Amino acid sequence: MNKALSILGLFFVICIPNLNAEDIEEIVLVAKKTENRALQPTIILEKDNLEKKRFLALTDIFHGLPTVGIRTNSRGEAVLRLRGSSERQTAIYLDGAPLSIPWDGRANLGILPAGMVDRVQIIQSAAPIEFGSGAMLGAVEISTPSSCQKLICRYQSGFGNHGMQTHDVFGGANIDDFSIAFAGNYRAYDGIPIANKKTIPFAPTSGKKQKNTDLDSKTFWGALGYKNEANVFKLSLLSVNSSYGIAPAGHINPTVKLPRYWRYPDWDLTQLTLNTNHSFENGFSLRTTLWHQDFSQTINQYTDINYQEIDQEEKDKDRTFGMRIVLDGNWKGIGSRVVGNMQSTLHQQMDTTFSPLVNGEKKDFQQDLYSFGWEIDKALYENINVSLGISYDQSKTPKTGGNEPQKDLSEWAGNVVMQWKIQPNFIISATVGKRTRPPTLRESYDTSLGKFLLNPMLREETATLSDITFEWFPENYPIKFSLTPWATKIDDALSRRIVIVDSLALDQRYNLKGSKGRGLDVFADWDPSEIMHFEIGASWQTFKAERNDNNEIPEILRRPKYQLSFVMDYILRNNISSRLLIQRIGKALDKDITGEIATLEASTEIDLKLFYQRDRNWTFYSEINNLTNAVVLPQLGLPSRGRMVIFGVKYSMQ
Repeated sequence: MNKALSILGLFFVICIPNLNAEDIEEIVLVAKKTENRALQPTIILEKDNLEKKRFLALTDIFHGLPTVGIRTNSRGEAVLRLRGSSERQTAIYLDGAPLSIPWDGRANLGILPAGMVDRVQIIQSAAPIEFGSGAMLGAVEISTPSSCQKLICRYQSGFGNHGMQTHDVFGGANIDDFSIAFAGNYRAYDGIPIANKKTIPFAPTSGKKQKNTDLDSKTFWGALGYKNEANVFKLSLLSVNSSYGIAPAGHINPTVKLPRYWRYPDWDLTQLTLNTNHSFENGFSLRTTLWHQDFSQTINQYTDINYQEIDQEEKDKDRTFGMRIVLDGNWKGIGSRVVGNMQSTLHQQMDTTFSPLVNGEKKDFQQDLYSFGWEIDKALYENINVSLGISYDQSKTPKTGGNEPQKDLSEWAGNVVMQWKIQPNFIISATVGKRTRPPTLRESYDTSLGKFLLNPMLREETATLSDITFEWFPENYPIKFSLTPWATKIDDALSRRIVIVDSLALDQRYNLKGSKGRGLDVFADWDPSEIMHFEIGASWQTFKAERNDNNEIPEILRRPKYQLSFVMDYILRNNISSRLLIQRIGKALDKDITGEIATLEASTEIDLKLFYQRDRNWTFYSEINNLTNAVVLPQLGLPSRGRMVIFGVKYSMQ
């Protein structure tokens, strides 16, 4: 399959001169709005909105958004959730290509910089069929800039407590029909601040920070675009080189169970993406996205909290090829698109034990994903559009690292989307859809250096999603309002349980019989004056699992009951402005080391930012994140950061 994808990729590169013009910014989008197409409601963050956030890391972009949750898991990965989904149930894309590491199905957003981001789209529903399998409970599209009018368009530096520093540069040039853009980032800190040591009684600390939570990361991104009256394409490259440590789960007593005393001395990601578009004379268009991802990491597991002696080492290397083809057109008022997604990933892993020294054999794992779909659009009336889609998803694992192979998995998916424009300023959108997600290679075949017990009977997850969104934006009032009640039903949801083997407590993944969720999302955006702006968001949700074979109802873990956010932008003077963010997260449940249910208490976090614009080009800023040093506990033993103070400067020529 990899060879076939490479040949197809070369074919499309050669055929680029035959492409017809389209905006370079649009060809990176996975799903596009076309005539008569009803698309799921989407949260869109444009450049102006992103500027207000003054973000440093990719996680900062999503902080404070309603229904969007960010937490750091036990592997030290900052992961994203939509409407209470698990981190693998939300797909994340960069310029149309999956950003997650296929071996694990997750993207560590805490490592990636935000300076290269130009636009963000968040779909909290049954994602369009172009996304394929994996985007089970939603998708996030991150778009990068296509051009810059100056060699250096923007430079930004920030410094904070615990040795935090970040430096961003963005620039480019336009030369005839070509556009060039590039971005570089360096980010580092000595450790993550602690709000309260009582939440992590068994974790090592150093002053007011957690020990072994440092980061050193360098990123380069570049893009080449070409456009004239008949041609357009975008080729982009992302390269990340990092090393960092992670906090062990601080509630685990090491005399009972050894936590993850881990460091990542090497974490490297390179992703190459090519986007093209070809428009035919009959009104049809052919869009393609090809991607090639290389990923490698080293995990060192230490014997104890002193981080002096390495007990085990895991070396991973991944190579992934993928392609998406979308044939889109309109015939006699009926829109239609045929979609094909293919991705193949090869994972190589070698585990080494040092006491005594035992070099493990290199193990090969492979997963091939396919998704083929068809969707049609029809305008029932002038103000009502309906889209119906169906797709077939398949997963194969031809290489399993010597483990007993699981059977190939396949499932049908589909969706119905209706958009009713009652008035120009009042729109109702409704979605019903079914989506699937196969287990990742890691979920099926990896023991995580002896932490997990394999389960050869894992099945794919399937979800039925429904929601209805009311959007109102009156012409004569500076306000936008949306309300969305929603419901989900997940069959065979992947969860984890504790299994005792030879007196050892091991984690094991298994399929829940099923679970149901429902919720309500509310969002308002209001500009009462030229110097003041408000955003108010609220999300309530509840989840319940079906009875298992033991007639028990398992608890759904780490799903806050509600999430509230309040944002105020206020211009104090002509050149001084501020942003206040208050976020309240409700209670949730987790399991302790014995398997007993524990409560994650509600929390309130306050962030304050001040900006002083010295002149047209120079801006100085300061920010205090988690102003009150509140304890935010999204997972037992792994609290979010405590108070952080940052000062910085930004130079912009745009």
